[in-house]
Amino acid sequence: MASHRVAQGECVGSIAARLGVDWREVWDHPNNAALRERARDPSALLPGDALFVPEPAARWETRATGASHRFKLAPAGAEVRLRFVEGDAPVAGASYRFFVTGMEEPVREGKTDGDGRLVEAIGSEATEAVVEFPERKLMYRLRLGHLDPVGEVSGAQARLSQLGYYHGRVTGELDDATALALWGLQLREGLPATGELDAATQAKLRELYGM
Repeated sequence: MASHRVAQGECVGSIAARLGVDWREVWDHPNNAALRERARDPSALLPGDALFVPEPAARWETRATGASHRFKLAPAGAEVRLRFVEGDAPVAGASYRFFVTGMEEPVREGKTDGDGRLVEAIGSEATEAVVEFPERKLMYRLRLGHLDPVGEVSGAQARLSQLGYYHGRVTGELDDATALALWGLQLREGLPATGELDAATQAKLRELYGM
């Protein structure tokens, strides 16, 4: 199978599910070694990245003739993992409602754990989801698959925004506002305060954001 050019909103899981291939076979393929080294995470690809997708592996099943047989395809899926904090304190035990927009799925209800985290399963083709906290009158709209790699300025801006350091638009430009946000993160986390997106800062962003 030829190389696939990644579009905005795509990740390895969604591409593999659409083409009928296990996402691990795609991500771990030797032809994607350079992409793995740069992107580090199969959920954070850059639009325009070239992703090699191997042909689906054939699977043989032995069945008797003269009878009908039913085969059930297990749907490919993914997970949304979120952590909510206020200041430095986790939003623990908060009641929430979660649903994927544009898909016929029921609204799910639950509570965040003691560390302010929630985990919900989604389909690989999901592109948007919503988390509501009715008691707090808060709603978060999630754009799934739109996070760029942490080594890209756009990826750093998105993570800095969610962590409360950056308040501008995701432009992909290392402007004064982005440099100030990086400086604030570096100062708080005990890193050399340079305002640059260096390797240590990328590692800290990946650690704090979770990917």
